[in-house]
Amino acid sequence: MSSFKNLILAYLVLSVGVSAAPKKTKFNWHDTKYMLAFGDSYTYVQGTAGHVNSTFTGDYFDFSFTENELLNNKIVQNQGGPNWAEYLTGCGVKPDLTSPLSCKTQLWDFAFGGADISIK
Repeated sequence: MSSFKNLILAYLVLSVGVSAAPKKTKFNWHDTKYMLAFGDSYTYVQGTAGHVNSTFTGDYFDFSFTENELLNNKIVQNQGGPNWAEYLTGCGVKPDLTSPLSCKTQLWDFAFGGADISIK
């Protein structure tokens, strides 16, 4: 009888442990609040604090910027229209300037036009 009680007790402990385990949630793009982008000219977004046809903010040789500079920077819609990152997030797809802070999915783009890989 004692082993039966132990078996029931073990079952109860295990069943409580299993049911208390948190459920894994699936990725849902529509709940994504921020997108950080890195890459080359296919990914870069022109910014008011960046260089024309090159960067959102800063440059390759002086990439430092303050929090205030970053948060006050705006996406500039370039001549070719939005790129894939802008279409994906819906941030910066309209003509004129767009603050990433105003977008449902904020796009923070640190790609450089002309970036390449090192052969070393």
